[in-house]
Amino acid sequence: MKVTKRDIKRIAIISTVASLVFLFISIVTLFSSPTLDYMVVIALAAAVTPAAIASIIHNKWKNKVEAATPEFMRDLATASKTGMPLQTALEHASKRQYGPLTTELKMLVANMSWGMNFNEALTQFSKRIDLSVITKATTLILESGRTGGNLADIFESTKKIRRKRKRLDQKKK
Repeated sequence: MKVTKRDIKRIAIISTVASLVFLFISIVTLFSSPTLDYMVVIALAAAVTPAAIASIIHNKWKNKVEAATPEFMRDLATASKTGMPLQTALEHASKRQYGPLTTELKMLVANMSWGMNFNEALTQFSKRIDLSVITKATTLILESGRTGGNLADIFESTKKIRRKRKRLDQKKK
């Protein structure tokens, strides 16, 4: 399940407002009661918990996408080396299993099949995912397409950088 940063902000705002309303009602009705302390704790928990759960779901999704990115880049590099056009390579990649990245790739291919410009579709893909790894990769793809760079080399180098970064992150942990 995909939860975006915007969704997390909305959830935080809604849960905070609901908790403040609950706290206000509790203060008005239970002002001198000893159970008011419990109501304050419940209001605080209700304000924080939904956003925390949404953030955990977002981080799991993000980790899965980041883990699938090197394999995706390797597949694009292989397709590019064989002479396959990038749009066709993306169509084939969307039929493979990259976890949650597959859903986003299918949306990218659907946008292109509906007549959207390749650059626009790739930019929207990058904005939808909103991860630095994908943003950097799409920027590289767009710039190399504009300047006539070798996509296979770019995909290979991006894949290698991502793998090295992943190993460094694992060493840190």
